[in-house]
Amino acid sequence: TYPTWEPGIPQGMCSNTLTQFEEPGFEDMGEKVLFFSRGDGPDHARRDLAIAKRVEQEGERVEVIFASWGEGYRRIRNAGWRCENIGRNTGDDHERLVYIGKTIGGQKPDLIVTDEELLALPMAKVFDIPSILITNWFPPDKGHPLMGYFVDPDLILVPLPKDIYAKPVDLLTPVKCVGPIAFLNETTSRVRGRLKQKLKLEMGEKLILVDPFGVELEDEGFFKCCVEAFEKLNPFARMIMVVGKLKAEIESVAWKNPRIQLRDHLLQPEPYMMASDLIIHRGGFFAMWKPIEMSIPTIYVPRMREEEFRPQIIQIAKNLEKRDVMTLVKEEDLSGDTLASAMREILHNYERWEKMSRAARELTFIDGATGAALEILKKLQKGKEVNGDDRDDERGAVDRPEH
Repeated sequence: TYPTWEPGIPQGMCSNTLTQFEEPGFEDMGEKVLFFSRGDGPDHARRDLAIAKRVEQEGERVEVIFASWGEGYRRIRNAGWRCENIGRNTGDDHERLVYIGKTIGGQKPDLIVTDEELLALPMAKVFDIPSILITNWFPPDKGHPLMGYFVDPDLILVPLPKDIYAKPVDLLTPVKCVGPIAFLNETTSRVRGRLKQKLKLEMGEKLILVDPFGVELEDEGFFKCCVEAFEKLNPFARMIMVVGKLKAEIESVAWKNPRIQLRDHLLQPEPYMMASDLIIHRGGFFAMWKPIEMSIPTIYVPRMREEEFRPQIIQIAKNLEKRDVMTLVKEEDLSGDTLASAMREILHNYERWEKMSRAARELTFIDGATGAALEILKKLQKGKEVNGDDRDDERGAVDRPEH
């Protein structure tokens, strides 16, 4: 069977995290934490469950209650946690705002933590309850319509190393980079071998996964460049392409090559990702981060509009490229030749592949967000002022606003 993907603190990291925050009085808080988890997709719930598990492990009298919607709500309930549904019908913003207010009023928490469910932040101020925002995204400029939400929380936690995240502009709210919440461990390489066998890869055959993580019509040129690059490279490899609604268009150029397999979608993308030797994608933050957790080199080809609408994603990608865990190819530079060159550098040079894989492992070595969140929860629940400025350690320093 494929490995499970339920969230939890990774093996090999748990003991380090547990010992960092064992201070007298932590078990005596007796407080309630209301945790709002963004519901579109499973990834927010995945990291939020890891944090909640850590809170309840260490605080016997700490109660964590979730509130979510959509896929997040289903994932949290399936994991056995109590979760309020704040998107019962369509999950639209107006409906969620009403349910968020009712949930806060009914639960009367001592602390509100929200993972990018921004509507919970102004409601926390209405009820005069301290709040923490967990996010890896910030508005690109102070005139952005969502900027107001980022001045509401008492503290913002960024689950990234300090040198990776894109620093927000003109933000006075304290920000703390606490490092990533990683879920995989030293068993990854053994699992990868078994998955390669399940996919019936030949001995020594490499697997390239091409997945935009959300196919759009404008991706046709991207897919055709991938096909052209693969044929130029001519490796002993197989390429699986998730082409969605563009299957007919891509079949017209890929049908001659039996080593190229087209899929409409992948119900369970993680096993395919873990079995891969190279992933080529153009997704967002979580799509960018999962291969890093799996220590798999990636080529990131962002859509051209990302420069305008999500410049921080581009900046994070540039920072990750500096850390040597991925290769960034801009769409204006994309061609069969440029992509083949990037693929060749990784796949035909084992030392290069191993260097990128090792850099990814080092980047996810510390599960900093869980421990840092506990530290903040403890301070809030004891009624102390939250400023995030009192500890700079190996998990990441506080990022103070510039004036």
